[in-house]
Order: sequence, then C-alpha cells, then structure tokens
Amino acid sequence: DHMKAARMLIYNHSTGRKVPVLGKHSKRIICGAWNSQNVLALGSEDRMLTCSSVEGDTIRSANLRYDPELAIFSEMKSTAAASRGSAVLNDSTVSFVVGRKTLFLFNLDDPENPIELAFQGRYGNIVGYR
Repeated sequence: DHMKAARMLIYNHSTGRKVPVLGKHSKRIICGAWNSQNVLALGSEDRMLTCSSVEGDTIRSANLRYDPELAIFSEMKSTAAASRGSAVLNDSTVSFVVGRKTLFLFNLDDPENPIELAFQGRYGNIVGYR
C-alpha cells in the first residue's frame, strides 16, 4: 500500500498567493482552527499540535498524548494584562480534545504551561465543547 505525501496550502485570497505548509506533520492532519491574528493551529495523527503564521512559518508546536480533535481558538484574559488591572482579551489559546477524555489548552503566549483538563471515564467521551 503506497501512501502519497499529503500537501497542504495556505491560500491568501487577498494576494492570490499559495503558501505550502511543509514538514510540519508526518501523518494525516485531522483538525485545525484559525484565530484573529491569522495563526493556523493544526492537530495530526502524529500526535502533534503546530501553530503557523499565514506565511507558513511554525510559531509553536507541542507533543500530545493522543490524537487531537475539535480544535478551537478561544478568548482568554492574559495573565500579564490582568496583573496590570486591564481586562484585555485575546484569542491566543487553542484547545483540543485529546484522547476523547481530556481538554488540552495551549496558550501561544505561554507554551511551556499547557493546561490539561481530564474528565473521569464514567462521564463518557467528550463529543463537543465551546
């Protein structure tokens, strides 16, 4: 069984430019999401999360324990802004369901401290969230 290399392009409708997303994942990409700063987060069967700029450059990456699903960027208060007393929201946190039992929160501004919210098996699989 021969597998062809998967190719993914970022197409900029404004400029008509196609930017290849190369060498980021060794297996099939299974979910993704854009944020308002034009960052593309992708999750793959290689159990990797990558975040890329609109130019195709890798901004951040992380290893995951299981296959990711249901990628969503969310607005969260930044810790730095909160310490200054301002309520600045930004959508630099991407979340994934990992292994159908865990919600994985990855903040692009704090990549060393991802948050994993694990739910007990008796609650069943996570099938959606907002």
